[in-house]
Amino acid sequence: VANGLPQAVVDMWNNSQFNHLTNKFERPTKKVIIEMFENKLEFGFGGLHGVPVDKSLNVFKNVYMLDVASLYPSIMVKLGVLGEGTKYFDNIMQQRLTFKHTKGKEKQSFGLKIGINSTFGCLISQYSNLFNPYGGQSVCMYGQMCLFDLAKRLDEIGAYMMNINTDGIGFTHDDMEAVKRVWHELENVWGFTLELDEFYRIYQKDVNNYIGTRLIDGQEKVTKAKGGQVSRYK
Repeated sequence: VANGLPQAVVDMWNNSQFNHLTNKFERPTKKVIIEMFENKLEFGFGGLHGVPVDKSLNVFKNVYMLDVASLYPSIMVKLGVLGEGTKYFDNIMQQRLTFKHTKGKEKQSFGLKIGINSTFGCLISQYSNLFNPYGGQSVCMYGQMCLFDLAKRLDEIGAYMMNINTDGIGFTHDDMEAVKRVWHELENVWGFTLELDEFYRIYQKDVNNYIGTRLIDGQEKVTKAKGGQVSRYK
């Protein structure tokens, strides 16, 4: 089974067939839910999602967030889903990274970010000139395999995962050296760049809605609010 994925997930993907008359995929199974790593994992045709099986757990202390930077755009380049245009797309991505790390270029960086991220949406829109349904589906499956591999590696070092969402995983662990080892192993295997963030506490409603805090001058302050249901806490 590819990448150690559960067979049910591989079967779901293999049974997805594109109908050229309707310009849509026909999918007998749209998602597979499996309990692994003390989480309920949901595989499908978007991003991988997972939250703890124990629903009573919603506050977590000393949390790391390990994210794959620009996951979908990076996969698009790796798989060449834009054909001859892939090299130009890659150039735009590199230019955006330059702006991102250049003082005074925040607006240019943000503008390119919007364009880069929206390109994936064009792959899966039948009304776009970039419509590539097989490429779009492949990007999603590749991303889920990558994140599942990260989850497996974190589980092997004893990390407790509390948020698995498309391009990153939130977890707790007391051995930073082990975390760094997993971090660099994944970068070497998949060729992506991972970024680490840290929070004093995470207050989580569900996989898409949580608040992250940090200690600032000895006081707990909200520094991140993700999701529409918690955005007012920013």
